[in-house]
Amino acid sequence: MPCCLEATNKKLLENLHSACLPAQSLEVFAFRNIMKFLEKDLEQIIYDTDNELLVKKGLHICGKKYRQIKIGNYGICDLITVSKFYDYYGDDMDRPFPVLKISVIELKKNEISVNTFLQAVRYLKGIQRYLEFREKHFEVRYDIILIGDNIESSSDFLYLTDLIESYGYNTGFNLKFYTYGMDINGLNFTKECGYKLTTEGFDGGK
Repeated sequence: MPCCLEATNKKLLENLHSACLPAQSLEVFAFRNIMKFLEKDLEQIIYDTDNELLVKKGLHICGKKYRQIKIGNYGICDLITVSKFYDYYGDDMDRPFPVLKISVIELKKNEISVNTFLQAVRYLKGIQRYLEFREKHFEVRYDIILIGDNIESSSDFLYLTDLIESYGYNTGFNLKFYTYGMDINGLNFTKECGYKLTTEGFDGGK
């Protein structure tokens, strides 16, 4: 557990004792206070938590994490992860080549919207241009990871996850949506995909 979570839990217990709330209200009080903390410090929690634990909690990221990175005039990204792996040319397993994987992670305490996506695209473009400016000539693959407590269901952009992930890096980047929530086991993440219309109209309007 990250140190910030330990400190918050201790403070929360102190608040519970001093509040003198009825027993049935303690759970509601604790839940609301923890959720306020998570909304404020989600970035800090992800940054401080080991990647293996994040994977167990449902958030699949890898590599070294960087936070609040200024990408020239393209803006300041919440989180970026950088990792290195080796790939192969077709079936030629004797010629591995290094690949740099960069993930742009944009966090929203509330709703993920098309503006969230376009903001992350701008950051990704800024990273691409920076590498070109620095004349860094190597294979790079990009991920965009958007995290919020829900997704704007009225926008058509939520269909992008399946389409872009199906074509993989042929589109220039991979795209993933995650929502976060709280249960008795603490903070957890859910990968969101597979969106479709409730009534698709393929069979007599059903």
